[in-house]
This record gives sequence, C-alpha cells and structure tokens, in this order.
Amino acid sequence: MILYIVKKAFRIIFRQLYKIFRSRKILKAENAELKYQLNYLKNHINPDNIKPATGILREYQLAELKFLDEVMKLLKQYNITPFFDGGCLLGYCRHKGFVPWDDDIDLGLLRTDFERLLGIMEKEWIFVKMERLTDSKHSFSALYDKIIKENPNKIAAVLSTTCIHIFRGTSLKDALNVEIFPYDYVKDSVSEEEYFKYKEKSKKKIRQLKIFGPKKIFDFYNQELNSENSVFSKEKTNKITDGLGNFAFIEYKFRGFLKYDELFPLKEAKFEGVDIYVPNNPERALQCIYGDYMRLPNDIGIAHSIEDINAYLKDKGQDIIDYREKF
Repeated sequence: MILYIVKKAFRIIFRQLYKIFRSRKILKAENAELKYQLNYLKNHINPDNIKPATGILREYQLAELKFLDEVMKLLKQYNITPFFDGGCLLGYCRHKGFVPWDDDIDLGLLRTDFERLLGIMEKEWIFVKMERLTDSKHSFSALYDKIIKENPNKIAAVLSTTCIHIFRGTSLKDALNVEIFPYDYVKDSVSEEEYFKYKEKSKKKIRQLKIFGPKKIFDFYNQELNSENSVFSKEKTNKITDGLGNFAFIEYKFRGFLKYDELFPLKEAKFEGVDIYVPNNPERALQCIYGDYMRLPNDIGIAHSIEDINAYLKDKGQDIIDYREKF
C-alpha cells in the first residue's frame, strides 16, 4: 500500500515537472523569437521615422515642454543659457522632437554657469543639496517626493550627485522635471588616454563612495575640481567633456573631447515649438555621448524616469503611472 502511494506521488510530481520543463522550453523559444524580431526591426528601421509617443507618455511630454519653456525663460533672466543635452539633443537631431520613449528634459551648462546657477538657487529658489542621505532603496526618490509635497506646484531645485533637478508638481508621481548637467574644460596638456584613465579611476571611486552618502561624493568633486594637479581647467581650453557630477561621467564611456568650436557659439533652435539652444555641432556632441547615436538602443520603448518613479510607488503600495497601457 505504501509503495503504491509513493509510486503515485512520484507520477504526479513527474507529470508536474514535465509540464514545467515543457512550459519553460516553449517560453525560451518564444523569447528567442521575440529577440530576433526586435533585433531585426532595430537593424532595418530608420530611427528618425519612428512615430511619436502616444497616450499617457505623450501627455507627459507635452506637459514637460510647457515646463521647459517656463524654465528657459526663467534662466534667461539670470543670463544663463543652457544647451540641449543627452536624450533631448538626441531627439532634436534624430526624431525632430522627443525621442518617442523619452520622459524628461536634459540640459547642459559649463561649470562656471553651473556654479553661478547654484548660487542663485541657494539665495532665491526653494533649493536643497542632497548631502545627508544613505544609498538605501528609493532614498533619493523619497527625498524628491518629500520636497515636492512640501512645496506643491512651486518650482523646487535639488542638487543630486549627477545633476540639478528642477521640479514642479504636488508629488513625485505628477511632478515635471528638468535636469541640468555640468560640463568641464579639460587642460589642453591632458591627452585622451590620460583622461580616459582618470575617468575610469574616478568612476570607481564614486561608486565606492556611494555607500557613505552624497556628502562624501560632493567632497570628492570639490577636491578634484580644485586640486592643483586636476585634469580640469577653470579657464577656457579646446577640450570640453561631461563634468564631475554629470550622470554621463559616471555611466557612459569616454568617446573623445568636444572641441570649443563644436559647442560654441550655441545655436538658437526650436524643439516642438519651444525656443532652445543646441551645440554648434550637435551631431558631434551626440557622438561624444553615445557613439553611434543613429543605432536604436536595447532599451527601446522604456521610459526610465517613469520606471524609477514606478519602482518607488510600488514600494509605497501606490498606483503606478501606467504609460504602457496605450502606446
């Protein structure tokens, strides 16, 4: 009797394991097929012919455009002229508007204007410098959410370890966000090989400092920018690159310096009807950031800022921004 029960149990377990194995095999084959189809489309579709975003994501982009216009006019009063950077510059050149899956505004400023803007913000804006955080799960998002909720529908600026965030909303979920990234001059005597080694070493150091919180990282930035042996220059040179405290410095490869006359003079342009400025040679600027910027990325379709917000909202048990519902 016991042997019969054991045999029957084994048969049931075996059947279940077989179903699981077969299901996994089918899913693996379907996944491989989808990857092939995606890669096929990526290699045969011209990126500048992809349709614009629709649904919730497009509504978000349109709201960001209005906020961009407001921020640009506000900064103009201080004689500060940021230029299009990152995903926005990519959208300007490749899509003649937003990258269809982009969800924020990226601007760049040379270090002198970046520091001057920080001084203005500290005196005249609602401004917070992130210093007393640990690198725990969603701690940055929690701080952004807190600041926005304490200042509903007011412009609030936060200096993080990767950029200046300019927010306005009632919570992180509905807030609009413009990000400003610093750029630095590099001494003419510093070669590309020397700078590459410096950047890789600094990236490693910044990642190690994350466990100690933003203050340690800010201290490192200050030390490196003001050291007598710094690779950076406070004076104009013919070598410009994403600076310390720029997301691209930490996350992207070094693909060469941007020459002074490739960035300046900035060119006036329109971005979906909004007056903006772009580098004098925007294509070359994109090559320095992305390399082959006409190649579609592996994360096509993913709105990264919204995904980060959604991870925070899920952790808090709140409804997410379902931008994938209609695309």
